[in-house]
Amino acid sequence: AGPSSAAAPGISLARLQPTSAELLVACPPDPPTTVLVYEGADEPRLIGHLGIECAGVDRAQTVVVPLDEALVAGSTVDLSATVSSDSGEINAWFPASVVDGAVTVPPARPTNVRVTAGRRSATVTWDDPTVDPAARATGYRVWRRGQVVEVPAGTRRVVLRGLRPHRCYLVRVASINAAGASRSVTTIVRTRTR
Repeated sequence: AGPSSAAAPGISLARLQPTSAELLVACPPDPPTTVLVYEGADEPRLIGHLGIECAGVDRAQTVVVPLDEALVAGSTVDLSATVSSDSGEINAWFPASVVDGAVTVPPARPTNVRVTAGRRSATVTWDDPTVDPAARATGYRVWRRGQVVEVPAGTRRVVLRGLRPHRCYLVRVASINAAGASRSVTTIVRTRTR
């Protein structure tokens, strides 16, 4: 099970990178000492651990814990840490921690793009294309005849309004993140006559 305390003197988060967590730790009195790092709020998962030699009781030292799985640069995670020794545990919680580093890989194109036409509107839906967590989409762009709608990553549906009946429209959808945009997926939709 993960840490249970909401805050603790003795552990602070100095820096969070995709592959490591840098903590400032004040050791408990009894060795051996292990630093455990968890990710997640509801069901914390152990993502890194490191046995350390303490610099002295209650004497702060910097500890860099390697992570077993890479976090996404620029993302926000709920992190917690435990310093464990024979004398007990010190727990700390770091909600909404931002992972350092720039997103350098643009996202993949949206998948399963579908358009359902009405008489004066069309509903565009798509699926999240994420295969590589380092290239996660942070939003989407939907184009229709010079108009662009941007929506956040959690949104996968846009209703295009103000269309004319019995007309063809070219619709494009692309994934976006800090590194850029994917190639767009293009489809044509014809609005209904009735």
